[in-house]
Amino acid sequence: IMTDENKMINSQNTLVAYLDILGYRGIIENETPEDFYNSIVDTFNYIQGFIDFLSTDEIIKSSTVPTSALSNAEIAKAFGFKILSDTIIIYCDYNDIERINKKYFEKVDNEPIGAILFLNMVSSFVLEFIARTGYLLRGSICLGKFYTNTFGSCLLKGEFVFSEAFVRGYDLEQLAIHPRILVDEALYDLLKSKLESESDTFLFESAIKQDKDGELYFDFYENLRDQDADIKQYRLVNITKQINNMLTVKQDDKRVWKKWYWFKEYHNEKIKSFAKSENQDLSELLIN
Repeated sequence: IMTDENKMINSQNTLVAYLDILGYRGIIENETPEDFYNSIVDTFNYIQGFIDFLSTDEIIKSSTVPTSALSNAEIAKAFGFKILSDTIIIYCDYNDIERINKKYFEKVDNEPIGAILFLNMVSSFVLEFIARTGYLLRGSICLGKFYTNTFGSCLLKGEFVFSEAFVRGYDLEQLAIHPRILVDEALYDLLKSKLESESDTFLFESAIKQDKDGELYFDFYENLRDQDADIKQYRLVNITKQINNMLTVKQDDKRVWKKWYWFKEYHNEKIKSFAKSENQDLSELLIN
């Protein structure tokens, strides 16, 4: 499935989210291709709506819209998406982020703003994917070389991809073990070195944290912090149902059950954190 335009990219630095669909064998055995395809399309349609919202004509053509909104609109349009079997790739040329930010801001090193938008996009996708498909994701976010091109008039059809970033993403994903998204330490250090304002630093450090085993991971639920309780309920109610269902139906498959149990613990930890820090009643989202 190609969800972006077929265009050549040759970048020394591409932000890549490498996401592996857990339980792919179960998908093949228990779902029709059409049903799974439709759930994938539903997820991408939601993300397309997010991008469209950021880049409406009213925003792009308005003279009163903040510069940050104009920058975000252009960066969002630069994101690419691919699905290769059980692997989902979300990517953006880091040079595009630099170029767009230089177009709208006097400050040269403003890439973290674009990177934070990229993280928000990944967060929205992961939450919607789990809610709509009932399958968990494990993966990584890294920075690396990325080349892709079509075969043109050649007998071969489709697309050619040659990417160091894919290899780095795959290697890091193998270390994740649990359904979490690890972050390349080199990318973390690069972005952190360019942060200047306290608000940007807070957003960045709340999204990327060190886990108990020392690995840096992307805390994708953090995208919901400071949102109204109704929005959290809307975004997470289906995930809560999926967790409850999978912990019941997968009791005899301990390997899969343990992954959902780990995710349940993560989910509950985040809900309790939101409820306490924001004084919200989120008890309906907690799982026993």
